[in-house]
Amino acid sequence: METKPVLDFYGTIMLHGTNAGIGFDGQNLWCQSRTNIITIKSDNAGFAFFVECNKDYISELMNRIQTEFSIDLDKNYIVLFGEWCGSTIQKKVGISQFDKMFFIFDIKIVSKGNKEHNYYIDSKLEFIKSNPTNRIYNIHEFKTYSIQLDLNQLEKAQTEITKIIEEVEADCPVTRALGKNGIGEGVVFRHYYNKTNRFVFKAKGELHSVSKNKEKVPIKVEKNQELIQFVENTVTTNRFEQALEHIYKLNPELPTYGKPYEIKDMRSIIDWVRDDIFKEERDTIVENNFEPKQLYPEIAKIVSTMFKFKIPL
Repeated sequence: METKPVLDFYGTIMLHGTNAGIGFDGQNLWCQSRTNIITIKSDNAGFAFFVECNKDYISELMNRIQTEFSIDLDKNYIVLFGEWCGSTIQKKVGISQFDKMFFIFDIKIVSKGNKEHNYYIDSKLEFIKSNPTNRIYNIHEFKTYSIQLDLNQLEKAQTEITKIIEEVEADCPVTRALGKNGIGEGVVFRHYYNKTNRFVFKAKGELHSVSKNKEKVPIKVEKNQELIQFVENTVTTNRFEQALEHIYKLNPELPTYGKPYEIKDMRSIIDWVRDDIFKEERDTIVENNFEPKQLYPEIAKIVSTMFKFKIPL
């Protein structure tokens, strides 16, 4: 039997906010949410306005990145990725006790020509120092974790990762470092297998999980899992609430943005939940040979029931 590799993974604290990015082409800055370009007039939780207020500092930071990594901005863009988090963005987490902040966790170089040349910078971003005055932080300056993932002994890594996320969920290390205490979300683990490619996985505590797995770090796939049980495990309250956030609160370009819940929006909510399950649970779906056309009616049944309870009588 072929021996599988042992991989070193590096972990940073995952914060419960909203994904945000800042792009730079050498002259101009722009802002983006997970799925859209945003502006002050079409914002996501005030992030574009925050960038506008801090554009001089952010532009100087982008120029330092260009110099540090010798980026040719005639051929590439620089994109800073991070979590925009703090008060009013998410509830019931430690970080929500503070004013809104941007935590940088990645830098991506995006080719203006060939998408195959896009890559993330393999770096802990030591040259970016957290700046409380501008409310911009480097997540790599906070507590980090190192684990070895032995693909021959997955259970051992599972036990170690579960212990880490229980610690983070009980008392968020970032919240504690900033002077308060509260619930954390989880950890993002990365392994670069060359300078431009990497493996990434997230491990969340039970309070933030969007799947009802009995194991907090579901490495093994249960081959005999029934389709209906799979749907019940993945169409959770957390995932449903995320769908409502995206459809009604986070995407100003949608006709539903800022509107009250209406039954006519049901299809959009079901589709969002379905797409998120297909993205996040792909391995389990493939392993069990579940057909998307079989999953959709079961997903729709549960989501529609949840949504009907949200509609005012």
